Amino acid sequence: MWRLVNRRRSDTGRYKIPVTMQEVLHKPYADLETLTRRPRKGIFWPADGDVSPCPGLVRLYQETAAAVERATSVGPHHICDDSLHLGNVDVLLSRCAFLRHCRDNAATLSEPEWYAMVSNVARCTHGAEAVHRLSAPYPGYSPQETEEKVAHALADTGPHTCAFIQALGFQGCPPGGCGVKAPIGLSRPSWHKGKAGGQSDSGYAPPPPLRGLYVPSASQTTRHTPSEGRYV
Repeated sequence: MWRLVNRRRSDTGRYKIPVTMQEVLHKPYADLETLTRRPRKGIFWPADGDVSPCPGLVRLYQETAAAVERATSVGPHHICDDSLHLGNVDVLLSRCAFLRHCRDNAATLSEPEWYAMVSNVARCTHGAEAVHRLSAPYPGYSPQETEEKVAHALADTGPHTCAFIQALGFQGCPPGGCGVKAPIGLSRPSWHKGKAGGQSDSGYAPPPPLRGLYVPSASQTTRHTPSEGRYV
């Protein structure tokens, strides 16, 4: 009720009126509420030049923004671990609900989901061939562009993690996860689903989904574009 001076609310019909600090401190709420029944003239917010920033809040904002930038630039959505270059594609598909989702919905799969699939499947034995097979149903499928994506995934990024995939909006993972950091981990011969919430024998619990929602950039409405976006 105290913002956008004298604008009328569409839901209550009351006005957003200016008040003084003295009124806020000493007037009863009922009196303040009465003031909102009509526009109020003669009281104005200070000019922008009269309002000084709070140094502590400015510093906190800058430190927080820098921390977010560092976290996103490190790439929380993937892990780089050459030990994850292993496994059989069919075994991986049988164990991972997300990769089955990518296979079954290949014709309409979004670019972020598709690239998450590529970054994991490409690390399997004969993974590049499997990526082409899983990508072919897409109407805009291009063998050359798909091959470039496979090369990029293997050279420049690690396999996209389960946490990142969940942050994209996929909800098919079992409660408690599968006990791996990324789907490619399910292709390990030694992997098997534990008895407690999908944890492995090592006791490793999968990370929670990334905080916030991943929003693809405008260019990601098409498949073969750089995998870029932002978190909100």
